[in-house]
Formats: sequence, C-alpha cells, structure tokens
Amino acid sequence: MKKHLLIFVLCVCAAIGVYAQTPTNGEDISRKVNCFVNYNPYVKGHGTGSFYTGDPSQVTLQGALPAEYSIYCGAAANGNYYGMVYLYDNIDGAFAVSFSKIDMTTGHLTEIADWRDKGQFKLQDMTYDYSTSTMYAVGFENGNQQLYTIDLETGTLTWVAEMAQSRAVAIACTYSGDMYGIALMGMLFKIDKTTGGVDGSWQPLRFNEGFEIQTLNSLEFDHTDESLYWSCNAYKFDVSHGNVPTAELIKININDHSYKSLGEFPKKVENDVTLRATVYGLYIPFLTSGFDAPGICTDFTATAGAEGALSSELVWTTPSVTFGGETLETISSVVITRDGVEIATITENVAPATTMTYTDETPTQGNHQYEVYVTSGDKNGAPERRTIYVGFDAPGRVEALTATPEVGCGSIALSWEAPTAGNNNGYYSDENLTYTITRFPDKKVVSQNQAERTFNDKTASSRLLRYSYEVVASNNEGAGAVSTTSGIVSGKAIDIAAGSYTTDFYDAGKRNNEWTTFDANNDLVSWYFCTGMGEKVFLSDFPAAEYILDFAVQEDANDWLISPPMALVKDQKYKLSFECRNNGTDILSVTLGQTNTIEGQTTPIKNEIEIACQAEKVPFAAYFTAPNTDNFCLGFHLTTAYMQGSFLQLTNIVVEETQETGIEENEIDNVRMTQENGSIRIEGDFVSARIIAMNGQVVAEMQAVNGVATSAALTQGIYVVQVIGKNAVKSDKIVVTAY
Repeated sequence: MKKHLLIFVLCVCAAIGVYAQTPTNGEDISRKVNCFVNYNPYVKGHGTGSFYTGDPSQVTLQGALPAEYSIYCGAAANGNYYGMVYLYDNIDGAFAVSFSKIDMTTGHLTEIADWRDKGQFKLQDMTYDYSTSTMYAVGFENGNQQLYTIDLETGTLTWVAEMAQSRAVAIACTYSGDMYGIALMGMLFKIDKTTGGVDGSWQPLRFNEGFEIQTLNSLEFDHTDESLYWSCNAYKFDVSHGNVPTAELIKININDHSYKSLGEFPKKVENDVTLRATVYGLYIPFLTSGFDAPGICTDFTATAGAEGALSSELVWTTPSVTFGGETLETISSVVITRDGVEIATITENVAPATTMTYTDETPTQGNHQYEVYVTSGDKNGAPERRTIYVGFDAPGRVEALTATPEVGCGSIALSWEAPTAGNNNGYYSDENLTYTITRFPDKKVVSQNQAERTFNDKTASSRLLRYSYEVVASNNEGAGAVSTTSGIVSGKAIDIAAGSYTTDFYDAGKRNNEWTTFDANNDLVSWYFCTGMGEKVFLSDFPAAEYILDFAVQEDANDWLISPPMALVKDQKYKLSFECRNNGTDILSVTLGQTNTIEGQTTPIKNEIEIACQAEKVPFAAYFTAPNTDNFCLGFHLTTAYMQGSFLQLTNIVVEETQETGIEENEIDNVRMTQENGSIRIEGDFVSARIIAMNGQVVAEMQAVNGVATSAALTQGIYVVQVIGKNAVKSDKIVVTAY
C-alpha cells in the first residue's frame, strides 16, 4: 500500500472552528451552531448555515438549497445531517418529498427514502439519541403530537407513541439518552421515550406565562457540557406590549432550571414591519472529552481524483486553540479516517496552525466520508468531516427542464439540457446518455432510453388532470438523479355548450386538476385557496381563491390565476361572472388565451377592475366572444399596488353562453357623488348605495329616492362609496372633510 504525504508548515492566524472570537452577550465560550436557515432578511436564499452562541444575530448561509425545496426539520447523527425535505406550490401547499442526507457545506441532498406518499404530513423536530443510536422525531397527526423513530439507512418512519400530555413541538436528547421537549405554551418537559408521556421525576420548566410557540422551533444539546439550546420562534407576553413575536436563542440549564436569552436572530425593520430570520434544525459539534481537548481542523477540503481516478486529496489546517478557545500548545498526531476506518496517523512535523495535505490512493468507487482530527496527549480533538464521490458517477439532474402546454391544452411539450454534474457531485461522462420520462399522477413511463432531449406527450388529453413529469438521465454507471416538472393542467376541455362551468374553489381535487397559478414577479406571494383568513378579517368566511399580502415582501402584486381549458365556439357570446370581497383597493384584469400560461393569455377581456373595500361579496361580470372555435382559458391577473390591498377573496366563478346585451355589472357611469358638511350626496340612475370606512365597516346604507340619496354627517376621513344600479355596481373613494 503506497500513500503520499506532503506537509506544508504555515503560520496562520487562529482559525475559528467551533468557537467565536469574542462573545457579545456575556457567554464565556461562544459555540458554533450549524443550522438550517429558512429565511434571513439580510441574505437571499435558504439552506444550511451557522451562527455562534456568543452572537446569534450573525447567521451565515453555507449551502443553498434549490429554490423550490426546503426542510421541515433537521438533526445530525455522528457528523451526518438529515432532514425531512418538502416542496411548496400555491395549489397543493407544502408537501413531503423525501427523507434525505444533507451536506452542510454545499446543501447537496442525497435522498434516503421517497416520502411523497406522506402528503402534507410534516415532522416538526428531530433529535439523535447516542445512547441507543436512534433518531427520534415529533410531528402532528391524528389530532395530537406523535413521537416517531426514523431508520437512517432506509428512511422508514415508525410510530412510537402519542404525546398527549406534553404536546411537545421540539425535542432533544442528552448524550445519555434523556429526552426533553418544549410544549406549545412554553413548557419544558422530560419525556418518556417509550410511552411519549411526561416523566414525572423532573419538574416542568415554564419560560413565560404568555408563551405561544409558532412553527419551526428546535432544541439541541451541546453534549460537551450538556447545555440545552432552543431556537425559539414564538409570541411571548410583555406587560407593556402584550404578545410580542420573537425569534431568539435561549440557553437552558436542565439541572438548576435556569435559562437566559443569548440574543435575537437577525431582524430588519422596513416600513415599520419587522422581518425576522427563521433558524432551526440545530446541530452543535461536540466533544465528550471536554473543552480543553484540541479544537477542530479548519479549511478542510476533500477532492476526488480527476476524470474518475480512484484517489482523493485531503487538505486541512490544524487547530491553534482548544475546543474551548484557549491556546493549543502542542499536537501529538493527526488522524485520518475513511468511512469510520483509520487510514493514516501522522506524527511527524505536526504543530498547531499548520496546513497539511494527504493523498489517499486506495478508495473504491462510490461515496466516502473522510474525517480528520488531531490529538494532544491523551485527548482527541473534534473531528471535521467531508463526503465526496470517487470514481465515475451516474448523471445528476437534467438542466433547464420545462413542461409547456400546447395550444388548446391537449398535449404537453417537454425539453431539457444534459446534466452538467454527477449524481453525487462526482465526475460523470455523457457518453451513451439516455433519458427516461415518467408521467404523474398515473406513474406511466411514457418514454424510455431515448437520446433526444425533447418529448411531446399527446396522450395527456383524455382526462383533464394536473400532470407532472420525472426525467432521469442514465449513462454507463446507471440511472441518475430525478428532475421533476411543475404540474401542468391538460386534457379534455370543458364543453360550455353542454352547460355552464362553475366553481367556488372548495373542492381541492377539482381546483388542483383545473386551475393554474403563477407568481409572475417571483416574490413568493401568490394565490391561495380556502385559507380561513376571511374569518379573521371579516368574521365570516366562504370558499374562495385568495390573495394575502405578505408585509415582508414589498412589491406590487403580479399574480395570475388561470382557468381550465374550455371548448368555445366562434362568435358565440359568453358571460363570465364572479364575486369578490376585500379590505383594500385591488386591481384585477381578466384575459383570454389558448393556453393556461402567462404568455398564452393574449386577449384582454376587462382591464383593471377596481375592487375597493368590499366587506361583503360583490358581483362582477364580463362579456366576451371567442375569436375561433377552439379551446380557451380565462386568466385573472392581479396587479394591486403594495400596501393598497392586503386580503382579497374571489369566488363563485360562472362561465356560460348568453344572449344578454352585454351591460357589465361592474360599470356604471351616470352617477354623481359630492360631499358637503360631512354628508355624502349621490345623484343619478341607481337603486341603492353603501358607504364603507377604510377598515371595511359599513357606516351607511341608503336607498335612492327619485334618484337621490344623502347620508348623515360622517366623521372626517376617506370612504368608499359603493353605488348599485339595476345592472351595475360602481365603487369610488371620496374624502369627507370636517363639518
């Protein structure tokens, strides 16, 4: 066995590993905490990250995940990080994708198990029990919190017990196996791992009488000294301000019940709105040998041999300080392992703050985890790990995958580019590259082993469904990573001649297989469905498509809601009617086109309908004809200006043939409104009117008498006047001055 060792001695400044230079919050030792960063107001993107306990306001992003993926929770076991991966879209919401291993440095996902059959079920937190080598998880199912175990080799999720007593939403195990959990109202319990019940031998710890924990919390022990850390995302009671949102790091001593906040995670105030980072999935590298053991090696890289060669080059810098941050005087040796087996111990020319390299010439083809750590006397230092793929790799995901409905939405065209990387980030060859395409939801392989990078699915036409596709590239090493398209509604068009089309969006299956949404400005805010928000805003609710303003996203709306394809006849007149309710001023346009895409919506039907402060459902209508006999889709395009509207509901859509003259219910022009001495006077051809304050409250309702209606004196302010005619509705704002 021949190994090459090359050592470069280089004096460097003290490298920072698991400790920070200077704590800003009074901590004696500032510990590095790896985590998942779902949102940071100062950093674009999301993925794996880190911060230090000495200053949690500084959170860095290390390995970004693809925009469409995130994780519900994550935890580490023996240096490997695992998480429940999910995908989000506005039709289905968030739904499980996989249980995966996640590279903390690059964010690369390695799927262990396909979890798409779990739908919208989500785990809330995970923890690894080193005493039994078991990964535990907690999640909500069947009306209560449940405790599970996860097999790290197969991804099998196994139910253990119900947690009805504690209702814990975040859990952590000590190194010796004691489990603790945070409950919804801010109570820390000791948990019995076999029954899921509360261990009565430990007195629960209450943090704040007014705590109300939100989603995405995480607990993690630092097993070096068994301090417990909590990334807290909650509302806590404040005497002066009531329930105040917080996102902070809390340190807990489970022995004496003491705890303290170490500071808030990053936050940013914009336009009086506080944007708070979302940090969870904590993982703290630890040493059971204590803080005086050697620290962690830094700048560690592992590089596979070029063009599939079976070798690996390792480069690292030895630590200059102990695990606790004190000066490290001497190093006895450097130990290197591959897949848990020691392959080298270096004792010559080793010293603190030294850059070293090592070449491993005997790895086999496949994934390998390398570990490097130093020893000093009888103490082993903290290990640093890197995983790489050695040898020839299978293909990674195909690039630029698109699926587009063709004219009439009766077939779907796919195109893509060849992968540019290996499935495991290893070296791959595109020689003999072929592709297999599988269609969902019927899981039908529609093409296999094709060399072309395009495919037209003309069989997606018999049923109107939301179809998606998986494309997998293969080479001489086998099948590679899966690339998935978004859902495309395609199939047999709805025949309006056979009867009107109606929907209120209540039926989830129907809307999912008929309607398409687009977030045209990519601000992650778009149309939602049946959220229940109407009850909170108006104290009543009904099924609807809904737009909810996210105050953290300071952009005008640019969002599309597009109907299923409908079979229309040339020169036949059609009527589109719908109802809306909102608490601001929204701008909605209606279009017509031959595909359910933004680009396909080419014909305006009604531009910029203004919907202003409608506390109750108000009817609207538009009339149109088809330019030819074919399949067409209707589009609703919302372009509300930022902060002008915060909540809009759209419901009771009807498309039908009509012989009406085309007087549109949202147009009325022969009405005059004036205000004098605090009263609003309306004159013209109308039936009734309502005056609505800017908070949505109806302050006056009037009937026209001989074409005139006058309100009582109103307080100074801006009002929306809604005038209702026989076949028309009109809304205008008017300013009432002091009387």
